[in-house]
Amino acid sequence: MAPVAAPAPSSNPMTAMTDAANSAATAMGDAAKAAGTAATQAADSATQAAADAAKAAGDATTKAADSAATATSDAAAKTADAATQTATDATKAAGAVDGEKVYKGLCFSCHDSGVAGAPKLGDKAAWAPRIATGNDALHTSSLKGKNAMPAKGGNPALSDAEVMAAVDFMVSKAK
Repeated sequence: MAPVAAPAPSSNPMTAMTDAANSAATAMGDAAKAAGTAATQAADSATQAAADAAKAAGDATTKAADSAATATSDAAAKTADAATQTATDATKAAGAVDGEKVYKGLCFSCHDSGVAGAPKLGDKAAWAPRIATGNDALHTSSLKGKNAMPAKGGNPALSDAEVMAAVDFMVSKAK
């Protein structure tokens, strides 16, 4: 911002004092705005750097997990899927947990943006090798934690049923 020109000297001392106070207030406001902008830019840079580091670490672990997932038997995955689907259907009939609600309450924080290699919601390519391991393996990973993901997504207050419902919701969006 261009410097504010000093007001013409006034013969009235009160006017001169008022003009000086206004100039000082404008300068302080401009300085505060510049400091706020600089702080915001620094925070944005730090956030981006942390996200980039987490993504790099997650990418490496995801590649290892994907390789292991590919080696899993399709027959075992189909059997586990059928058993899990039956359990999921029974849970729904008995007043099931809303997996989408659980997802929107916690899981989205990593799975919407892919933090630390988390497969994004609806990304079929990223979810395919995980789905191939079967729902039991996915449930176990989400309950106990795997790679960068902590157990129960970092919320130990969630019930096993809530965690599994969130996993089932994410899987349904990737099929």
